[in-house]
Parts: sequence; structure tokens; C-alpha cells
Amino acid sequence: MILKSAGNKGDFGAVMTKYGEVLGKTSSASRMAEVSRRTGEAFSVVQPAYNYAALDTVIAVTNRHPTKELVIHSLYTYSDTASLINVHLTTRPTTPAGTALTAKPLNTRLNNTAAAALVEAYGDETGQATQGTIIRVAVIAAEGELNIDIPQDVVRLSYNTYFGVDFVTVGALAGATIMCYFDDKQEDVD
Repeated sequence: MILKSAGNKGDFGAVMTKYGEVLGKTSSASRMAEVSRRTGEAFSVVQPAYNYAALDTVIAVTNRHPTKELVIHSLYTYSDTASLINVHLTTRPTTPAGTALTAKPLNTRLNNTAAAALVEAYGDETGQATQGTIIRVAVIAAEGELNIDIPQDVVRLSYNTYFGVDFVTVGALAGATIMCYFDDKQEDVD
């Protein structure tokens, strides 16, 4: 017997043996890879290296998609100076400021630039008057790189929610990249 998926074409690649055991295939591809392949709604947002001040929001993204959540997959940072990094969430500033950044689609075949435009991004963002709710604190070494994976992509931004990365210490050179994708809103499950 081949098990069929509900609502999707094809099968799970699972079979039931005559002893009632289910044998199947699994995939190790991330949800981000799946979304990139299927809809082209996976993106990279890069803040090139720049001279930063203390408490700078080095990079920030806001979800401007009216019907989907923006999922933060991972964050990559670089700094010439040892610093504490605060990763935080808040609502979008009334007037975002700084250097406008462009989200780049990761699937160049689909090149979904319309969806990419709904990822509002700024480098050296200065429009946020107060830091939001800190959800992660990390330390980066001088002349160091730091990769922060978001476990199971749990950071899901609803419309108009802001994800920011602040470097606490002043330095001469910092950069950051946020990897993110759009996903359908998740319903509460009991």
C-alpha cells in the first residue's frame, strides 16, 4: 500500500509492509530550502561592513507582507571589535531611518522580487527610539564572525513586526546578514 498525502499530488514515499510496519523516506531539507524551491520567497538581506557607533542597530528587517509571516532563519555577523550583540523584536518605527537595504531572492530561477520588496530592511537603522524585547544576547570576539541559527525557525514576524540586531560596543567595522523567508501564518494548535 502506498500512502497518499492529503491535498497534495504524489505520495509520501512510504509503504506499509504486510506486517503493518510503515517504511518511508525523510528529507533533511530545511523549511527555508523548501520555500525557496517552491515559491521563491526566501531571501538574504546584507548590511555591508560599515563604521558603527555604540548601540547601533546594525541591521533590521520588518515584515510588510499583509498575509504571511516573515520567518527569521539565521543571522550572520562580523565585527572588528569585541561586542555584546542584542537581538530584539518590536513594532516597526513610525519612520524607519538609516540605509535602505534590498532583500535578495535566493532562488534566482524564480527571482521573486515582488515578495522581496515586502521585506523592509535597513542598515545602521536609527528610527527606532527604544530597543525592543531582547530575545537573544550573544558575544562576538574582536575580528570575529558569529553565526546565530534560529532553532526550528521559531522567530515568526507578523505584519509590521521589526527584528533588529544591535552591537553594544563602538567599533570601526561591522556587517551582518539575515536569512529569512515568507511562510503561511501558523494557526494555534491545541
